[in-house]
Amino acid sequence: MLRFCRLFVAVGLFGLFPAPAKAGPPRAIDELVRADRATLHALYAGGTVGAIPAGSLDGRVIPDPGSRQTVRRSKLIGLVWKGKVINGDQMINRLAGGRTAVTAQVSIGESWFDGKPAIILDYTGSRLFGGVRDEFREIAPGVYLGLTYVRDDPAPRLVTYFALQPRTGCPR
Repeated sequence: MLRFCRLFVAVGLFGLFPAPAKAGPPRAIDELVRADRATLHALYAGGTVGAIPAGSLDGRVIPDPGSRQTVRRSKLIGLVWKGKVINGDQMINRLAGGRTAVTAQVSIGESWFDGKPAIILDYTGSRLFGGVRDEFREIAPGVYLGLTYVRDDPAPRLVTYFALQPRTGCPR
């Protein structure tokens, strides 16, 4: 057994077993929740706008990225907010229990983050959320990173981040 251990260590030292690949940037919504603000900004800036996704998208809110409370707070919010459903130029937020609430108009427009194209969700017609606007971009195939703004005077204020991906599995 000792001989086997020495051989294993020697082989490892001489590079016959490659080191694990360095993890790349987060590319799944559960990974994005653990990213810091600078990483999310870089991913968003490098994101693209293709076709507007259609159908049901699972979502995660990313409050205060990089803080020790982000993951826990995201899970708590996830007990209520489940994602979005996009059908043409209309979006509805999915809530727990299969309920839907708060609609928005969907379009492609100018990002408040950097002026480049983004998918815009405009809640102007909502009584409760008329001052809110979401925007998002695809950062990996089927993975979207979004920013939520509040229309403040004199300029919009970024209040939180969110991630979306096409819904899989059983309904929740």
